[in-house]
Amino acid sequence: MFEAWKKIRAREARLLREASKVARAISSDRRLQRRFLRHARRLMEGMTRAGLSISTPGVFEEGGEAILDKVLSSVPKQEDFIAILMKLEKNVGAVPGEISSRVADSMGIGKGAPGENPVRAWRRKVFSKLGNSALSLMMIQEPRSEEVDTLVDEFLEVVEFLGTETGADNLLLALDHASSVGEMERPVISVDDVRRNLEKQLFKPLWRRRAMSRLELLTAGREYKDAITDRLLDRLGREEAISDQVSFLRRYGQLFLVLEEAILRLEEKRLDIHIHDALRETWLFNPEARKRAAAIEVARDAVGTASDVFRQIRQRRGMVTAAEAEEISHEMRRKYRDNAGVVAIFLRWTLDPEKQNLLKILEGKPLLLESVSRDNELAELMDTISDVAELTGTVRQLSSDPDRLKTRLLEMKNRGG
Repeated sequence: MFEAWKKIRAREARLLREASKVARAISSDRRLQRRFLRHARRLMEGMTRAGLSISTPGVFEEGGEAILDKVLSSVPKQEDFIAILMKLEKNVGAVPGEISSRVADSMGIGKGAPGENPVRAWRRKVFSKLGNSALSLMMIQEPRSEEVDTLVDEFLEVVEFLGTETGADNLLLALDHASSVGEMERPVISVDDVRRNLEKQLFKPLWRRRAMSRLELLTAGREYKDAITDRLLDRLGREEAISDQVSFLRRYGQLFLVLEEAILRLEEKRLDIHIHDALRETWLFNPEARKRAAAIEVARDAVGTASDVFRQIRQRRGMVTAAEAEEISHEMRRKYRDNAGVVAIFLRWTLDPEKQNLLKILEGKPLLLESVSRDNELAELMDTISDVAELTGTVRQLSSDPDRLKTRLLEMKNRGG
């Protein structure tokens, strides 16, 4: 294990060293330098998460560093090398012709082979597939770096879901090509150009080859497997891009299948139609509905709506009382209301022997648990007060009145409890 760890650390150290050098070489703008480092690191991390190994983990090919050093000696200090590359490769920018010609001579590039861009041919000799991918992303004319970051996120999400059998080198090569060359060999300029290329050249072929096997894993062992698979495919078909379909599957696929399975268990077509009519108000079932910004909010909307409809159905059938139905709905909503901050606090308590009694109290007091799940400040007060014995006694005493409890805890905090 130690040897494996050393290899991983060595790859990371090499990437950081080489990427830092290239970042400083291509631009004097620290913002652009950070962007290159970020792209290189995120691509490496994404491939690692997908279980894929890159043949050249750094950003240089063998001997590439020396070639770059030679070329950089011909670049005037007042010019950024990335701007010269863009002028030579894509014919964009305002670099003087005399300078770009001098650098081109230093690079030793001529007209190149028919149909091949000579600058891209030079780049392949100098930089690895990882390095060229990060560099090509830097050459997209997009003033907002968040747009390029989103593009990288989409690429990595599709790769991690569909591309694990393809190989890291081929995937990086596809990203580099999509970021550089468009239709009719025209240079790629914008994020939208790259997104269209990736969709056509990489995402759609991967989806055709791998999507059904991934769906098979999601639906394995479920009741009404064929029916819920058809419904999921119908919903996916309403997302325009493959990256959007993959995003839906990874974030909401399981929840969608659970709800559809519950609907099919009713085995009554009229109820099936009635429930789906209600669910049309939620984005999970209807992409034309308003989509909440956070995934947890999307899930909460769908679960809340579905639980309300199921409660009404069960009440009409006499399966539960009105009070029991309300409790069921209440509990389902609570599960999807827990925010990340409160969940993190609860996780810390499970590892803290002094705070485990608080968890037991909360588990036995549904009203208090509900209030803590809603109220970040209340959870943080319970987490930060140092006198655990007094805290536990106070929580137990006022568990039926969360507002009074919060007031008391604020008093304890102010006096240094």
